[in-house]
Amino acid sequence: MFRIPLTLTLLLAFTLLAQSAPPPSFDDAALRAVQFVDDREGWAAGDDGVIWHSIDGGQAWERQKSGTRATLTGIHFLTPYSGFVSGRTELPGDLGSSGVLLATTDGGITWSEISNGLLPGLNVVRFFDEKNGLVAGDSCGAYPGGAFTTTDGGKSWLPVVGPLSGSWLAADCTDTKIGKLPMLVGAGRNKAVTISNGELVNAGISLPDGRSYRAVKSNGKATFVVGDGGLLFINRDYPTGPWIPNPELPLPAEARAVCDFDTISVVGDKVWLAGRPGSVVLHSPDNGTTWSVQSTDSHVPLHSIQMLNATTGWAVGELGTILKTTNGGQKWNHVRGKLQAAVLTAHASPKSVPLTMFPVVGAAEGYLTATVAFTSADAATADPKRAADPFRLSTAIRLAGGASAETLWAFPLPGHCDGLPADGLRTYWDRLHDGKAAEQLVRQMTLAIRMWRPEVIVTDSVMPNAPPAEQLILATAQEAFKRAAEPTAFPEQITTLGLKPHAVKKLCGTAVGAEGYIKIDPKAFRFEIADTAEAMASQSVQMIRANCEPSFRIVSHRLDRLQLPNDSVLKEKPPIQLMDGCALAQGGMARRVDPKQIWSFTPTYLGEREAANKARTAMAMKFMAPHDHGGPAQLWRTLEQDLAGIPGADAAEVTAQLMRSYHDDTLTRELAHNAVNHYPTMPATLPAYRWLANYHASTETLRRIELGQMASLRPTEFYEMKGDIQQAGHTDGAAAERAKFRTSEARRDWFSTGPNLEGKLFAVNPLLSREPAQQLAFNAARLQMGLTADAEKTMAAYYRAVVGRPVTPGANPWFDATAAELYLMNRNLMPTCPKPMAACQKIAERPILDGKLDDGVWKGTTELPLAEGTKELAATHGTTARMAFDDEYLYLGVTCRHPQGEQVPLAEARKHDDDVTPHDRVELLLDLDRDYATYYRLRIDHRGCTADDCWGDASWNPQWFVAVNPTATGWTAEVAIPLSELTGNRPRHQTVWAANLTRIVPGRGVLSWSGPADATPRPEGMGLLEFRTK
Repeated sequence: MFRIPLTLTLLLAFTLLAQSAPPPSFDDAALRAVQFVDDREGWAAGDDGVIWHSIDGGQAWERQKSGTRATLTGIHFLTPYSGFVSGRTELPGDLGSSGVLLATTDGGITWSEISNGLLPGLNVVRFFDEKNGLVAGDSCGAYPGGAFTTTDGGKSWLPVVGPLSGSWLAADCTDTKIGKLPMLVGAGRNKAVTISNGELVNAGISLPDGRSYRAVKSNGKATFVVGDGGLLFINRDYPTGPWIPNPELPLPAEARAVCDFDTISVVGDKVWLAGRPGSVVLHSPDNGTTWSVQSTDSHVPLHSIQMLNATTGWAVGELGTILKTTNGGQKWNHVRGKLQAAVLTAHASPKSVPLTMFPVVGAAEGYLTATVAFTSADAATADPKRAADPFRLSTAIRLAGGASAETLWAFPLPGHCDGLPADGLRTYWDRLHDGKAAEQLVRQMTLAIRMWRPEVIVTDSVMPNAPPAEQLILATAQEAFKRAAEPTAFPEQITTLGLKPHAVKKLCGTAVGAEGYIKIDPKAFRFEIADTAEAMASQSVQMIRANCEPSFRIVSHRLDRLQLPNDSVLKEKPPIQLMDGCALAQGGMARRVDPKQIWSFTPTYLGEREAANKARTAMAMKFMAPHDHGGPAQLWRTLEQDLAGIPGADAAEVTAQLMRSYHDDTLTRELAHNAVNHYPTMPATLPAYRWLANYHASTETLRRIELGQMASLRPTEFYEMKGDIQQAGHTDGAAAERAKFRTSEARRDWFSTGPNLEGKLFAVNPLLSREPAQQLAFNAARLQMGLTADAEKTMAAYYRAVVGRPVTPGANPWFDATAAELYLMNRNLMPTCPKPMAACQKIAERPILDGKLDDGVWKGTTELPLAEGTKELAATHGTTARMAFDDEYLYLGVTCRHPQGEQVPLAEARKHDDDVTPHDRVELLLDLDRDYATYYRLRIDHRGCTADDCWGDASWNPQWFVAVNPTATGWTAEVAIPLSELTGNRPRHQTVWAANLTRIVPGRGVLSWSGPADATPRPEGMGLLEFRTK
C-alpha cells in the first residue's frame, strides 16, 4: 500500500487569490470543534481558519493566527503545548476538496501546516499518543477509504483500505473485548465502520435513508452513535453486541424528526447530545437508559460539545457561539457569538441561492445572513462526493460575505426526479413522509425561522416558470411566514425544543429583471468591499454553480404603511432596499460592526481595484458578442492583450468566469491554455488543467473537429480542413469527413497535451493529479498516441501505488476502470475483466427499424439486462437491451416493460433535442477512447422523442434513426447510429469502447446495465463493449 511521504512530495503551494474582498468576519464564523485540556485552557476552531484560545475557562477568548482560510473541523491536543487541527478547502467546480492539517508545539502561538497536498478534505483528527494518529474525511477516487493513519507523528500517512463511501464526520476509539478499535461515522453510503488491520469493516448499523451519522463516543461500557432526524444508536457490547436503534427520548415524534444531533460527549456514565436546534441539550445520567432535556441560552445549531468532567463543559456552534456550563448542563450560559440572523435565505437547492446578494447585504452592510438548502443529494444514487455538499455550500456563503449555511437531509432530490412537475415531486416526497411531505416542509421552514429569528426572508423564484422544487419552497415559505408567529403552530417546537414564536417583517422571492422591484446591482463597484458583488461572489459561483441575479419581489410583509409598487408607480417611487424597515444596530446580535472600524482601503488601492473591475467588465462584454469583434480568432487576440493588463489573480478569476459562461470549446481551449501558462498556481486555474487534459484525450471531440462541427483558432497546428465547416446541426446522411488528422505526427501533437500537463498538475495539486479520473484521461491519450508500452507501464505503476491489491468489483468503480485498462492491455494479468463486458456482434443483415425487435438478426446477439440501481423498479419495469453493428451502423434494441395503464402514444412530431427529462427514457453512453470523461450521450423516450449531446454539448446533432413501438405492457425501440458520426476508425475485432445503458423512470428510479446507476451520467459506471467480427 502506498505511504504518502511528507518530505518527498513536490508541492507548489497555491498562491492565494489576491482578495479584493474584505477580510473574513471571524467573530461570526461557525465553530465546529472545541477542546479544553483542563478547566482553564482550551481552543475552539471553525470556518475561515478561525482558532480561538482561552486561558480562563472560556470566559474570554483571543484569536490565534492559523495561516489559512480553510474550514477547520477537528481539534486534538495531547498536552497543553502539542496539538493538531484538521480542516478542508473546497476546490472549484466539481474537483472535490483538499485536506488541511495544522500542528503546534507551543500551545497555538504558532501553527504550521503539515498536510502534503495528497490528503482530501479532513473532518476528523485523533492522536492516541505522540506518534500514532488518525485523520479522516472525504472519500475520493484515489483514496476511497477516506481515512489515513500515521505512526510517525504525521510525517507520513498510510491510507486505510475501503470502498468508495462519502465523507467521515467523526471518530472515536472504542474499547472492546478484543482491544481498541477506531470507529468512524459519516455521510454517504457506508455510514459506520471500524478500522481493523488497516481496512474499513462495516460496523453493522444500517438505515436505508439519507440521514448522516454525525458523532460517535464510547466510554468502555457503551458506544453511542448520533445523527440526523433524532438518530441515536447504542451498543452496550460492541462489536459483538446488537445496536439498539432509536431508544426512547423525551421528545415527541414531531420534535425528534426535526432534531439533528451533531455532537456527543461522555464522562463516565453521563452522556450529553446537542445539535440543531441549539436551544436544547439532551442528557443521560445513566449511560443512555433515561434522558432529560436541558435548555440553553442560544437557538442556533451547535456542532461540538465537550464535558471536561461531570460538571464543567462547553458547546460551540454557528455564528461563533460558545456556551459554558458549570453544573452538568442544568444551566448553559452564552459566552460569546451572535444570537440571530438578520436575513434567512431559504432555497430548494444551492443553485437557486442569489449569491451576489451576500457581498452587499452581508459584507458591505454587515447584516448576518443564514442560508438553508432544503433538498439534498440522494445518498442511494448520487456520486459519493456529493456527501460533502453541505461543506461546499457553507464555504461558498462565507466567501461571498454571508454568515452561515446548512443543508437539510429529509428531502432528497435524485436525478430521476428532474423534470417532474411540482405535484409529481411532492408525490415522491410523500412516499418518504407518510403522505405528509407538505406538512413536513412547513414544519422544517417554521423551525428554521424560529431558530434563526430573521427580520427578512429571501426565498426562491416568484416567476411562474420557476423549477418545480422552487415552486414548492416558495409556497412553503409563504405558509411558514404566517405560522412561525403563531404559538399554536407546531407547539412542540416551543414547549419541548425551547424556541419562541417569531414574526418576520418581510418575505421576498427572487425575480428576473424588471419583474423585481428590489434590486442589487452586481456590477456596481462597492467601496466598502473594494470590488463589485459579482467579482466577490465569483469563487462561490464557481464552487456551487449558482448564479441568481439579485432582484427581489416582496411576497408578504408585516410593515406598517408599506405600499408595494406596481408597474404604474415604479418609476415615480424611490428604490426599495431589501432591509428597509429593519432597525438593526451595527455590532448588535444580528449585524456586524461597521466595516470601517476593522479595515480601510487607501484611495490608491481603491482606484486600482475600480480600474481592474472596468477592465473585467469590458472583457465580458466582448466575450458575449464575439462576432462583433472580428470572430473568435480576432476576439482571442484582443482578450489575450486585455488579460495581460490586469493583475494575475484577477486575470485567473476572469478566465475561469469566461470559461464557465461561454460554451464554445474553441475559445475555451485558448482560455485554458492561457490560464495554465500564465497563472498556473492560482486556485481558479485548477479546472483549466482538467478541462485541457480531458479535451485533448477525447477522440469524440477530435471527431467533431474532423467533421467540421468545431473549429480551431490555431489551424497551423493541424492539417488544413477541407470543405465547408457546417453550422451545428444534424449532418446530411452518413456524415462525410470534412477534415482528418491524416498523419500520426498530427494525432500525437493533439493527444500529447494531456500527458505533458501531468507533471505540472502534480506540482500544483498532487491529489488531483493522482485521481483515477485524471489518470484514465492521461492513459487514453497515451494509447491514442500509440504509446501502448508506456501506457501499460504507467498504469501498472499507478495501480501498484494507489490501488495496491486486487479490486473488489463495485467497491470503487474508478479502481475498476483502472484495473480494466490493465486487463485490456494484457488479458493474462487477471482471470476476468473487473468491469462488465458485453459482446457487440457484427451482423450480415440489417434489421428493419420498426421498433418491434422481431428480426432474426437480434437472435444472435447478447441480451444485456439493466439490473443495477433501484431494485423495486426492476420488478415492475424490467429492461433489457441488445447491440450489434455492421460496416456502417451501430444498432441498439431495447425492451422496456411497465405496468398496465402506463402506455403513452407516440409523439405526432419530433424535433432534435426534445425535452425528454419528464419522460420514461433510455440513455446510451459511448466513450470510444475510454477516458471516462468525454462521451456521446443519445437518449430515446417512450414517445419516440430523442436528444443527444457530446460531453454535455447539445449542439452536437448527429443523424441517427429511431423507431419506437408502444404496447399496453411496455415499449420497445430500435436504433441505428451511423458509425461515421462517431468515429473515423471503424471498429475492428476486439475493439473495446466504454459504454452504458440506463433507463430513467421519473419519480420511480433508475436501472443501468453497469453500475453505479444515476440519472446524471456517472462515467465511472460504464462497462465495456467489445466488438466481434468472428
